[in-house]
Amino acid sequence: VTYNFMPLLDWVRTNVKYQNKDGSKALLFDKIAFIFFDVFLLKRPLAENSYTKQELEKAQSYGNNLTELEKNALFESVLLGLPGNTKSFTPKEVLALLKAYKNIDGSHLREHLINFLNEIAPLTNTLGVKLAIHPDDPPFPILGLPRVVSKTSDLKVIFDAVPISSNGLCFCTGSLGAEPNNNLIDIIDLFENRIHFLHLRNIIRENEFVFRESEHLIGDNPMEKIMVKLIDLMQKRNISLPMRPDHGFLHSFEKKELFPGYSLLGRLKGLAELRGLEAGILHFLEKD
Repeated sequence: VTYNFMPLLDWVRTNVKYQNKDGSKALLFDKIAFIFFDVFLLKRPLAENSYTKQELEKAQSYGNNLTELEKNALFESVLLGLPGNTKSFTPKEVLALLKAYKNIDGSHLREHLINFLNEIAPLTNTLGVKLAIHPDDPPFPILGLPRVVSKTSDLKVIFDAVPISSNGLCFCTGSLGAEPNNNLIDIIDLFENRIHFLHLRNIIRENEFVFRESEHLIGDNPMEKIMVKLIDLMQKRNISLPMRPDHGFLHSFEKKELFPGYSLLGRLKGLAELRGLEAGILHFLEKD
């Protein structure tokens, strides 16, 4: 059972139709664009306290160059992270939703997560059900909302607090990899017995403010080394972990309206590439 503990918003992107050189579309997060959304479009009370003076200046300059259509597109892109979002939300509606979390900081949210796991993990363990918490995406606070499943240290706290084997991790290379200080290979080593589900995808960090989703085998995450490590993990545990390619590019000939990131052909291509990588590694391991 995969779940997340991100308050209010699930994954957040500022551009859900970023155009690659080949014409396909991908998901992108630009922190400066997000700050403009937060401070100048949503106008969240005291939002400016969440950012540095330099970031606020960059955001204002960024927004000054946007058309009204581009501002609307940014607003809608960010709010796709609202669960069940099938309509356009107004700033007033979003601010009302945020009020429910005004007294929840990181320590409170972490306490709630651990209390939840202490209640449910013993039962899932008895039933043979695995819990796989999905990391925060992006792995830092959003709209003043805390994030508590972003870093290696966060995972250690969760698994140390509830040391039941069913309390585990959805190892999402895209979410964890967007945090520059996370070492994905180290995370596999540290929590190898807690990894119950694999979400394999890649990202490219263009600079300190921007990351975008890339091809599954090409990006800042060393997918070939990750796959070698995961194969070793599965052989040691004598299991075959469920895996999905997670997000994929949207290609122009997919005419059907699809939720951003969840294209049919883009994910199928990613799955084929990942399975090919796995098969090739297994072949060479067998030869050795």
